Amino acid sequence: MTQSNVVYLQALVSVPRTSAITQDNMLAVYEAVVAQKQFIEAQKLLLDEGIEILKQYMGDSEVLISSDGRRLATWEKQQLRTTFKVELLKKNFPLEYELCCEKEKEARRPFCLK
Repeated sequence: MTQSNVVYLQALVSVPRTSAITQDNMLAVYEAVVAQKQFIEAQKLLLDEGIEILKQYMGDSEVLISSDGRRLATWEKQQLRTTFKVELLKKNFPLEYELCCEKEKEARRPFCLK
């Protein structure tokens, strides 16, 4: 477990789940969450770099096989996707577009760390 993970877990454990949550508790958790997010983003960059190295090694091969015969990775071509041009429908067939649209029942509430 990394130092970052330990700090994150300590901050989460320090916040009481049943009693009133204080501003100080929330600040500690917020700082720990931001630090953990930054750590994960850095790890993701390393992961992406490693994946690119494997893809370069594989070239046109669809399967990466170890020297002892284990399948380590696959990178197969997939069927082409069919996309729907919503703006074209809206422009050329506005009535049909409106008939096919359905509004969400509840507004979204995205969570964003600043």
